[in-house]
Amino acid sequence: MCRNCARRRACQELDDDWRPDLSGVLALRKAPDELPAAWHGAPYGVHLEAIGGEAAVMRPAFARYVVELMTRRIPVFLSAA
Repeated sequence: MCRNCARRRACQELDDDWRPDLSGVLALRKAPDELPAAWHGAPYGVHLEAIGGEAAVMRPAFARYVVELMTRRIPVFLSAA
């Protein structure tokens, strides 16, 4: 699946448990020029789309990853499908 390839390029630190069909989360990398002006100094952003409903975002790994990104000052964008 092409989007699975995008997950690999976007967030190399995510293992196979983060495959969209397993995690319910689609992870996409945002280029610096796609970020809001306040974040133009960030190297990239991460858009996490919850495609698996509430269960996807209630996973402890989801919260840990969001906190890790925020700690590194990487902008995180969340949406639900």
